[in-house]
Amino acid sequence: MTAEEYNILLDNAQKLFPGQTPEELPFSENSKALAYGQTIVRIPKKDSTLQGYKREETITHYIKEHAPDLNIPVVNIINGISVHKEISGKTLNDRTQENHRNKHSSSLSKNELNLLAQDLGKFLAQLHQVPIDGIDPHILNMTHFNNNKKSKEYADNNGARLLKNQGIRYRKLNIDENDIVLSHNDMHGGNFVINEENKLAGVFDFGELGINYRHSDFMKLIPYGRNFIKQAVQSYNKYSDKKISMKTIDRAYQIEQLEFLQLAEKKKLQATDEQAKTIENRDTNFNIEKELKTAETINNYAISNLKKYRQQIAQDYQTQRILSSSKRRLATRKPQQHQTQQPKLNLQQFRLLRETQHQ
Repeated sequence: MTAEEYNILLDNAQKLFPGQTPEELPFSENSKALAYGQTIVRIPKKDSTLQGYKREETITHYIKEHAPDLNIPVVNIINGISVHKEISGKTLNDRTQENHRNKHSSSLSKNELNLLAQDLGKFLAQLHQVPIDGIDPHILNMTHFNNNKKSKEYADNNGARLLKNQGIRYRKLNIDENDIVLSHNDMHGGNFVINEENKLAGVFDFGELGINYRHSDFMKLIPYGRNFIKQAVQSYNKYSDKKISMKTIDRAYQIEQLEFLQLAEKKKLQATDEQAKTIENRDTNFNIEKELKTAETINNYAISNLKKYRQQIAQDYQTQRILSSSKRRLATRKPQQHQTQQPKLNLQQFRLLRETQHQ
């Protein structure tokens, strides 16, 4: 796309909203995003970006046709630009600053996060039940699915070796390879919106939508914590025709971190090979010390993530044991015992029971 063609598209956008001054939104180097009131306009800077918007137009119309209750922006291409209604609310992106369009998860209470997770689980269950057969396979993104297959295969062959010295047991991800769904593929907090009550208002940016494993859309939500994922999965299983388990999520997360370990190992091997060369044969642009340090940083990052996640799993199991014990004590209370004479529970048991009742 030439500069002249891009300027024509800018003029086309302004002609749609004469006399209005748009708010410029942060976007990629491939496009410009403007907000004209409650309407979002995206102006492509590349022909490939415009083709992506055309894919999104077809996909969002198809999803809305088969799942009308899903609050998603339906994209329309008008005079070469992407136009859709804005979903009112704020994104929940912890990596960008809080402002009138974004807030951080730390500003939500535990109960609000649980309810939001349940909303997201319901949304994904409805999205995943949209039939794949009716979409032209050429417009579906297959990259994420193919990468996940490769990562799983690599992990199965190398996971035990890479984790052996870390005291972490590699556990294979056993899933039905044919259980694939229509997946958003980019389900992070920057792509969904919450309203003033911190409930899910809608999900946008379907540019990465394609075929993927059923559990894949949950993986981008892991930064909010394992309990958040657990709430989302429980909600998903209420509305979905097929269920998933936390065991699947846990093992898929292990595979994600093994991708970092694979990268670290690759960098270390490259640095070691370069180090073995004579000085005159070495690549002068290759900094051996820097690559080794980068490899160590990546390796430590992945191991740290895995250990923190294991702690969350252990804490969850401990919580469930305490909760089960508390419920058993209440269930075995003698019938003749006066209503005011409750079995004694410690503070932790009491809080867990109360939180469970309010979920």
